[in-house]
Amino acid sequence: VMTVAFSTSSEFVGFGGLNNKINIHKVPSLDLTDLNEEKKKKKTPHCRDHVELFGHDAYISCVRFLDDNSCLSSSGDHSCIVWDIPHEK
Repeated sequence: VMTVAFSTSSEFVGFGGLNNKINIHKVPSLDLTDLNEEKKKKKTPHCRDHVELFGHDAYISCVRFLDDNSCLSSSGDHSCIVWDIPHEK
């Protein structure tokens, strides 16, 4: 992982690195009730997969959210892409 960013609402986290793809995960909301239930189950809270974005030909150097539905990425292939996250393009 070379870059990590949270969406403006903190509902999503995006990251990228040497595998040339961007991963967007939905961050679960946590309150004390959820945390206590997770402890009872002896599991840790986790993020659910949201989407993987492919389009760069080299490592991902930066990911930044514009809003919850779009992000900007830059790559070692000397390109930048503005992503439409819900449509995965």
